[in-house]
Formats: sequence, structure tokens, C-alpha cells
Amino acid sequence: MVSVKVNITLPKRDFASRKWLEAMASKQRSVVLPKLRAVFKKTIYGWSEAKQPDFGWVQTRNNNSMTLAMYPKGPNAELWALVSRGAPAHPIPARTGGLLRFKKGYRSATRPGTLMSRRAYRSNPVWTARVVAHPGFEPRNFPAMITQEFANIFTKDMQDALNKVARS
Repeated sequence: MVSVKVNITLPKRDFASRKWLEAMASKQRSVVLPKLRAVFKKTIYGWSEAKQPDFGWVQTRNNNSMTLAMYPKGPNAELWALVSRGAPAHPIPARTGGLLRFKKGYRSATRPGTLMSRRAYRSNPVWTARVVAHPGFEPRNFPAMITQEFANIFTKDMQDALNKVARS
């Protein structure tokens, strides 16, 4: 499974109280989770609705750590993982006795090095063939880029939660 995890490791003595843990867990669910989901949604903005995965999450905690993980789910979860890890060049054969129909001009919805997706499009006339040589594509590395973009946001939100508890 492809996922992004954000984790807090807490010193046992100072933050083991239920008050501190619940403040951070609540902040993760109410503030951090919607922000993280929005970052994940940026990766599929230009995808057709039929190909978009849904995103699930899980929060785990114990006395000295708390983790929030988000991952693609549903029928298109594997497509998101494939785009994230890339694909080598490969042939695509038509089903037995059939022909593939395709347009040669294609702009993908995603690009390496960016989380923002755009509307994909095809141009040129329709071609048919029994086998197409797919050129492959570079990995988009969504989990690494999401983690990099989200680290500062997460740190600030958790510090805000701790500051609020400390003031009370």
C-alpha cells in the first residue's frame, strides 16, 4: 500500500497526560486531516471522475507517539499508486480479435516534480492497431512530495495544539 504518514514522537514524562494527547489527536482530526486530504486531492484534480481514487485515513496513538496516515482506496487506488511509482515502456495488446483505438497526441494530467494535476487531453486523429508500444512514464513520487510539502504545516498545527493546552 502507498501511504503518507505523519508522526509525532513525544517525551514520555512531559506529554503522557491524556489532556496533551487528546489535544493533539483532536487537532489532527479536525485541522490536519482536511489539509492533508486537500494535498492528496491536488494530485488527482485533472483526472476524470471515473479514474479518481478515494482517500482513507487512520490515526494511531500510544503514550509516546501519534501517527496519522492517509492512503488511496477504492477501485482506482492502484492507478494512483502506479502513477506515483511510474511505469517502464511496455506493449499494450488489443483483446483477442480486436483493435485498440487511440490518439497519438497526449498530455498527461500529472507531471514529475509537481503535486498539482491538470486536465489531460488527447489530440490528433484516431488510430487503430493490434498492439501499441506505450513509452512508459516517470514516477510522480506523490508520497515523498506530499511529505515534503506537508511537514511544515503539520509541525505548525501540532505546535498550535500544544500551545493551546499549555495556556489552559
